[in-house]
Amino acid sequence: GAEADAPYDVPELLAALAPKPTLVVTPAMDWQARAEDVNAAVDRAAAIATGHDAQPATEHLVPEDYNTLATPMQTRVIEWLQNVAGEGMKAETP
Repeated sequence: GAEADAPYDVPELLAALAPKPTLVVTPAMDWQARAEDVNAAVDRAAAIATGHDAQPATEHLVPEDYNTLATPMQTRVIEWLQNVAGEGMKAETP
């Protein structure tokens, strides 16, 4: 029923991941998935997750770039992963 939505059932996918930390990177100049569509999907996912009593932990980055993984974005992704891993380590520490 939502074939026109881009890029696919993103809201449902992201809502299913809540409350796990999730990083979504949507390059502003990506011709395959418009940033506006993905922004709407991320917002819809938060509403779905909240409706199911799950607190979404999604971070959405929209770099002014094409669909590449240039060094600055690699650095941001690595920092995000380190932060998430650090939080997980704290939660597991007795």
